Amino acid sequence: MSVTRIVLYSYKNKNLQELVDNIYETSVMKNFFIKIIDQSNIRKHFTFKDYPNLQYEYVHWDSIESPCTRKAEEIEKSESQFTAFISDDVWFNPGWDIKLAKFFRDRDVVVSGRMTARVSYKDVYTIVNNPVPSDDFALSQYIDRNFIFARTELLQNVTYPPKLKYYGEEEMFTINLLDGEIDIYNAPGDLYVDLGNRPIEKLYTTFSKYHNFNNVHKAINSEKAGNFLKYHNLDKDYYKPAPDLINDVQYNVHEDNFFTASAKKFVEKVNVLNPAETVVE
Repeated sequence: MSVTRIVLYSYKNKNLQELVDNIYETSVMKNFFIKIIDQSNIRKHFTFKDYPNLQYEYVHWDSIESPCTRKAEEIEKSESQFTAFISDDVWFNPGWDIKLAKFFRDRDVVVSGRMTARVSYKDVYTIVNNPVPSDDFALSQYIDRNFIFARTELLQNVTYPPKLKYYGEEEMFTINLLDGEIDIYNAPGDLYVDLGNRPIEKLYTTFSKYHNFNNVHKAINSEKAGNFLKYHNLDKDYYKPAPDLINDVQYNVHEDNFFTASAKKFVEKVNVLNPAETVVE
């Protein structure tokens, strides 16, 4: 069994293979298993079929399933000592796994991001993180979805927010961790490079990235947000629910009979010309 289960969620990234190669090339211990969840318009099973300790799963480009739900499922599946979530914006530097192994020898914490968080309100609807550079592991108390690393047992005892799809994910998971009195550290800035591409933010998605976003407001106004608000010096009364947000449908559209029908569902009447029966004089 591998020591670390690495879950890489990728969205329409043309450089996915290079990112995966980077994990193998920069690891010293080589004791990991990679699960790729690739939402794309191109299936890449053949590309990764010969990679050791790797499982590739294709998600159709127009699926509206939640990336957060998939991450929560991967936590439950993991039998490795550690579980890591990385985005397709992470480019590791050599020896990243050695640094993490040394840090976690006597600690039961979460490591997330590569800079120390500075959290504030951007406006009454939005919490923003403007992190500062860090040369070492440091207490940050905020999740960066691009890189999360922790003991699997710890993650399995905390709820990963499955009802969200993108925005609000970092805030909700941070609140859940701090409510459980679990500290969040950032990694040193040289552990990896943040490529900053964010394809899921810049490209069109068929699912709403703001799905159930106002769950964050509900959490902020609950008792469980106490540690989060206190550490980051935030006033819960300033934060308001975002207006006019539309959630996705709750059923799986890919399992609907209408979806699986042919294109004839859009046509009221079909006329067919059979060339074999056409008579030319």
